[in-house]
Amino acid sequence: MGKFTISKRNDEYQFNFKVGHEEIIRLSEMLTMTAERDHGIESAKNNASIIEVVDKTCE
Repeated sequence: MGKFTISKRNDEYQFNFKVGHEEIIRLSEMLTMTAERDHGIESAKNNASIIEVVDKTCE
C-alpha cells in the first residue's frame, strides 16, 4: 500500500506518493496554498483507481 508524504519548505508545500520500499512514483511541484496541495492529493487518489497494476514478480 502506498502513502502520501507532505513537506513544507520556504512557505511552499510539496507532496509525494511512495509505494513499496519508499519508491516515489508521484512528486508534486512546489505549491503555495494548502488548498492546491489538498486538491492535488485528492486528484491523484481519484485517478489512481483507473491504473492497472501488473505484478511481474509472480510470474
